[in-house]
Amino acid sequence: MSSPTKFRADSDFLMLGKQLQEHTEELALTAETRAELATDLASSRRALDQAKAQLLYLQQTQQVLTAEADAFEQRAEKVERDVIIKGHEEVNLRREVEEAMQEVYLCKLEQEEVHTELQHEQYAAEHFSSIIAVGQAELQAQIHDRDIYRRRALEMAKTAACQRERVRSFTTANAALLRDVV
Repeated sequence: MSSPTKFRADSDFLMLGKQLQEHTEELALTAETRAELATDLASSRRALDQAKAQLLYLQQTQQVLTAEADAFEQRAEKVERDVIIKGHEEVNLRREVEEAMQEVYLCKLEQEEVHTELQHEQYAAEHFSSIIAVGQAELQAQIHDRDIYRRRALEMAKTAACQRERVRSFTTANAALLRDVV
């Protein structure tokens, strides 16, 4: 039969088997939990990496926005300075326009004076032109008369030359007779 020691050893073995089975189940649960935790850890790491990447992106975006804001402020200050400068330039331009308008008015007055003088000069030029035209007409008449006198003088010179030639021919032809007469 069974001895009490054997019963005890069997019960110790059973207990040890039971404990082993419990430890194995615990170990399996722990392994399962560990696998879940590893999955959670990997997910957490991915989420952390994504969060870091998003944080880096947001930091870079913030730097860009800060730089743009600074640039916008500088542009706004520049625009404000430019507006002030443009205001001064506008005042200066208005003064220059007023001065230019005064100069234009003075130029118009001078132009009117010059126009009046030009009209007087034109009247004088027309008067002198009429005097010159009369003088030219008289000159043309004198040139015409001179040409007529020259032609007449040439005709008379030719006639005189012909007469001299006739006299010479006559004298030569009648030289013997003329000697006797003289």
